[in-house]
Amino acid sequence: MPFGPRSWSDIAGVHEVSKLFARQDGLATVTQLSRLRVTDAMLRSRIATGEWERLDRDLIGLSGARRTWRRQVRSAVLSVSEKAAVSHVTAARVHGFDGFAREPEIHVTVAGSGHHNVLAGHRVHRSTLLRTEDCVTIDGLMVVSKPIALIGVAAPARSRRDPPGAGWDAALR
Repeated sequence: MPFGPRSWSDIAGVHEVSKLFARQDGLATVTQLSRLRVTDAMLRSRIATGEWERLDRDLIGLSGARRTWRRQVRSAVLSVSEKAAVSHVTAARVHGFDGFAREPEIHVTVAGSGHHNVLAGHRVHRSTLLRTEDCVTIDGLMVVSKPIALIGVAAPARSRRDPPGAGWDAALR
C-alpha cells in the first residue's frame, strides 16, 4: 500500500512504530519516528488522514488515544528532552506518596541548561546536579528517586495541605 515516497511494505518497520506508540501512551517524537525510518512525507500523510496528530513541534500522538494523566506526563517529558525526569509533586504522585494521588500539576526536571520546549500547563525545572543515577524508571518514565521527590515537594511548601508531612510518611514506609 503506497504511502508517501516509500511504502509501508516493511512490515517490521510498521510493527516497530506501533510498539513505540504502545510503549509511550500513544506518543512519539519526530526524532524517534525518523529513527524508525518514518519520512516527513509519511508523517504528513498520517497527520492529514487523521491517524496521527501533531501535539507540538516535535511531538506526535495517535489520534483517539485516551487522554490520561500519565499520557500528559509523558508528553511533558518527551517534549522537553529524552533526558528529562518526572519530578516534584508529579514524582510524588508516581511514587505513590500519601496526599498526592490526585495531584494535577506536571513537573519535569532536565539536567543542564539551555532552551527546552515547554508544553502549556507543564513546569520545567533545570538542575546542574541531577544525574541519571538519581532517577528510577517507572512505567517507562524516568522519575527522580523518592528522596529527591521528597525534597522537591518539601521546598515549595506553599500548598493547602501538608505535602512534606504526607511525603515523609510515604517515604518511610
